Amino acid sequence: MSSKTSLAVFTFYEPEWIQVFLHMIRHDPLAIIGFSLIGASGVLWFRVYSNLKVLGEQAPRSISLPLAFHIWLSKTYLRHAHAGHWSPWPAYLMWLCSGAGVLLLVVGLTRL
Repeated sequence: MSSKTSLAVFTFYEPEWIQVFLHMIRHDPLAIIGFSLIGASGVLWFRVYSNLKVLGEQAPRSISLPLAFHIWLSKTYLRHAHAGHWSPWPAYLMWLCSGAGVLLLVVGLTRL
């Protein structure tokens, strides 16, 4: 490997890039937190969905809107959670994280 190639590989870790990233976080932390909460909501959604998939739950074919699917997913998960299978918190936190994440993202982007 030549010296030019090795320098191109490590430019990702230059202090300038880190300074730009830290400046972005300091400048608009609400948008970063909003994106993080939306990502956490996705992780919780996957956990809820995979738990229901293990039980063999299938969504009704009449569901055509994504929001209707999310509502069905939460209701079905909470029904099984109250029957004693799991904790109900992932279903509640999924909605809380997505709502707060969208709110913080909108506020953060309008402040730019």
